[in-house]
Formats: sequence, structure tokens, C-alpha cells
Amino acid sequence: MARRLAAAVLLIALPLAGCASRAADERRSRVQLVKRLERAVTVTARRQAAAGEFKGPVLRARCQPRVGSNPDDLTSPGARYRCLAVTYESKLSYIAQEYLATVDWRHRTFTFYRYKIPLFYGV
Repeated sequence: MARRLAAAVLLIALPLAGCASRAADERRSRVQLVKRLERAVTVTARRQAAAGEFKGPVLRARCQPRVGSNPDDLTSPGARYRCLAVTYESKLSYIAQEYLATVDWRHRTFTFYRYKIPLFYGV
């Protein structure tokens, strides 16, 4: 009886372990894709700063999910990110250029653009 129960538990646990492994692989893949996005934003921002579009140098870029986007939701086909290309940093504050990105988890691609505050806001 104990052997049958152990065998039944093993038959149930094996597919679940495979699911957990696939989920962990998907999460790692998503982390790597966001790192690629950060590198791409850094390269683009440095190119734009060198062209005089804004004052550089660009130190680094960091991307965070936007409100309503959950990168841990494995059923989601994509997510939206807010990336900041930091051009100045002190212990108390920083100055950065903002980029908005859309990530497609299924195709492992992303697009992004520099976000500029419209002039009618008076900033």
C-alpha cells in the first residue's frame, strides 16, 4: 500500500516539477531580456547625447515595470517598462532622460522611445 501511494505521489510530482522548471526558465529569460533592454537604452541614450539631443554623459540605464505591468505574470504576452538613462547622480538626487518601452515576452523583443514632456505643460 505504501509503495502504491509513493508511486502515485511520484507520478503527480514529476509533471509539476517540470512546470516549476519551465516557470523558472521563463523568469530567467525575462530578466535577461530586461537586461538587454537596459543595455539598448544605454547605447541609444549615449548616441543621442553625443548628437546633442540632451546633455550627457549617460552613466547607465535602469528599467522598472510601469504601473499595471507585472513581469511575474507568466500568462502575460508582454509588459510596459519605464527606463531612466541617468546623466547625473549625487547622494540625494539624480537627473535622467526617460524612455518608455514595450516588451514582448513571446517573441523576446522590445521597442522603446525617448519620452519628452510636451511643451504645453510649461516645464
